[in-house]
Order: sequence, then C-alpha cells, then structure tokens
Amino acid sequence: QKALMEVNTINSARKQQLITMQSSLVLNGAYVDSVRHQLEAQEEAKKNKQKKGRLVGDGLPRLLTSRSFTERVRDHTAEVAKKADEAEARKTARQARAPIMAEYKAAAAERVAKNRALRKEWNVDVEKWERERDQAKVEKRQTRWRKPLL
Repeated sequence: QKALMEVNTINSARKQQLITMQSSLVLNGAYVDSVRHQLEAQEEAKKNKQKKGRLVGDGLPRLLTSRSFTERVRDHTAEVAKKADEAEARKTARQARAPIMAEYKAAAAERVAKNRALRKEWNVDVEKWERERDQAKVEKRQTRWRKPLL
C-alpha cells in the first residue's frame, strides 16, 4: 500500500513537472514566433529603405566604363522611369477619383447638415421633456411622455 502510494505521488509530481515544461515550451514558442516576425519586418524595412538616388555617393573613385557601374546606371535609370510611371499612374487615378470624391463630399456635407438639424430639433424636444419632467416631480406624478430618442 505504502509503496503504491509513494509511486503514485512520484508519478503525479513527474506529471506536474511535465505539464510545467510543456507549458513553458508553448510560451517560448509563441515568444520566438513574435520575435521572428519582428525581425522579418525589420529586415524587410531595411531592404525596402529608400535609396538616395545617387550612383556615386560615397566619394570613392569609379571606372565609369566598368561593367558593374554601367549595370548600376542601367538599373538606376530603369528605377527612375518606373517611379515616374507610378507617380503618373497615381496622378491619373487621383484625377479620375476627383469628381467622385467631390460628389461624396457634397453628399456628406448634406448628411451632416441634416443630422445637425435633427439634433437641434431633438435638443428642443429634450428641453421640453426635461421641463415637463421637473414639473411632474414637483407635482409628484409621472411624465406624460417618454424622453425623446435621437
């Protein structure tokens, strides 16, 4: 009996240790995942960092006819052209959206004006209700109507 109870207590202690280790493993895994995502985002941001747009910016001499420099010039001109095309595409898209946005802004202004008018009417009704409520309290009776809803 005693030996069985002793083995059971040892087993339950080991089981508790196993559960503790598993939970710490799960927490560590979650932490490592979050740190890995942060590191990936940081590396991605560093990789996509805007370049200055200068081919020769470090002050070191260059052989302007070397193959690597001519490739950098070709890549740079292609990148500049791509950025200009993207800017032009954004400009045309903005111009295409302009009438739609003007219509939306007009509708939004109309809606806001309508809501302000409704709120003014509601405030007047609430003031009337509050006066009637206060009068009803003085007369020790209930109000005749409920508080207006917006």
